[in-house]
Amino acid sequence: MATKKAKIAMLPTEDLYEGVILLRHIWKGHRLECRSLWQYKDTEVIGGVTQYTTLNGSFRDQTECFEPQHLYLTVDEKPRSGDWFVLEGKEVFKAYNSTNSGIWFRREGKSGYEASIKDCRKIVATTDTSLTKKVMDYSKPDKYDVGNEMFKGKPQYKKEHLPSPSQAFIKKYCELGGIDEVLVEYELDDRNMLPFSDTNYPAKLKTDSYNTITIKSVEEKTYSKSELQVLKSDIQHLCTWYQGRDVDRCRKSRKLD
Repeated sequence: MATKKAKIAMLPTEDLYEGVILLRHIWKGHRLECRSLWQYKDTEVIGGVTQYTTLNGSFRDQTECFEPQHLYLTVDEKPRSGDWFVLEGKEVFKAYNSTNSGIWFRREGKSGYEASIKDCRKIVATTDTSLTKKVMDYSKPDKYDVGNEMFKGKPQYKKEHLPSPSQAFIKKYCELGGIDEVLVEYELDDRNMLPFSDTNYPAKLKTDSYNTITIKSVEEKTYSKSELQVLKSDIQHLCTWYQGRDVDRCRKSRKLD
């Protein structure tokens, strides 16, 4: 198991269905008097006024006090063709090409737009069910040779939704009024002992049978000298195993002394 730090972007949406996050903000003049997060349940007309009811107890308010939102969990990783990403923390796009200089995407159906890599963060999970990705379809035994881990003939693909955070996490997010950063879990096997290196076998995001990711809180940790020595030993072992050479010659190692 490995974890990676992810940032959470909350962006407006026109979607409105049970569970969607509602940002409630009340202004008095030019001053924000109230800002809170809820989850949408239903729309009702009460006393002649159209209101949103919420999953958070019996709370409700006029529709104009709320703005629906989606969550996007992003990592500092270069988006590649087919990946979704958040641009400058404000907009969501799908990459159709990536180069050393930038990420190419379409805006309102028109191609030819390029964004700097530093302004893009790859989306790994979201509450936005409209985001899908094309993945290999391993469910057809006549097309996929499980024993040799290869397709017979032309590879088969299917579309699936991006992973999502759990309902428990979304509820906690609303209760706290937002969370900036979390840790997301990845799965390791004998091909990706260095999970986030630039290899043909990157670590796979850990999901359950409901395509829900595993999230942990970010906690600052200080290491003792003995713990650093253990970390150095682990890195030496991994580098030797992965590249067949001494840790001091491993390109991506860090000096821990």
